[in-house]
Amino acid sequence: MAWNETQIRTLSGMAYALVLVAILTRGAQSFLVFSAVASFYTAREIGRMSALPWWSRLALMAYAVGGFYLGLSWALHGQNPLDPSGTDAYVWQRIGVPFFLIWASDSFAYVGGKWLGKTPLAPRISPKKTWEGAAFGAAGTALTALAFGHYWPQWSGSWPSWTLGLTVAVAAPVGDLVESYAKRKAGIKDSGVFLPGHGGWFDRLDSYILVAWCLGIAALLQN
Repeated sequence: MAWNETQIRTLSGMAYALVLVAILTRGAQSFLVFSAVASFYTAREIGRMSALPWWSRLALMAYAVGGFYLGLSWALHGQNPLDPSGTDAYVWQRIGVPFFLIWASDSFAYVGGKWLGKTPLAPRISPKKTWEGAAFGAAGTALTALAFGHYWPQWSGSWPSWTLGLTVAVAAPVGDLVESYAKRKAGIKDSGVFLPGHGGWFDRLDSYILVAWCLGIAALLQN
């Protein structure tokens, strides 16, 4: 029986989510390896966007690699993941919740766009995104962050959980737009073939990269 694109996309997406959750909850070293691998392959995909000027590719690679590094800074909050005595300080919720919030942002924005969407957000880059969907996504993500903060208050450190929820709600779609703009300029549909039906590493982690920048800066301001 032949699989259609929707079935492939659904199954591969579920597998990706399960593997990612397993990585996030396993410990600091696991997330360190994931970040290093994701950083390498994302930078390689950007480097292969030959239609972009070299300086544009270099800037995008620095943006991506910097995001993964700052994501580690947020997740480990000053701990050395290679030091066994420091791994107990790794709080998986600190990095797991932002991923959940990114998914919540996508879901709420999709529902809000379908239900209320009228005003295009960035028609030349991503025609399906609307301001109404973005607002619905921001509200839903902030409420989701508050719920996570009730059960796992340690995930946001000294920051109010709703504040970081709104930060994720803004950064996630903007990160997606950055990647969509780069692909349009490069004249490609997918950045790579990492995940069947979903595209490459840059396609899957575009929102996380900018979210990680924001959280990494938040971690620096916490210190």
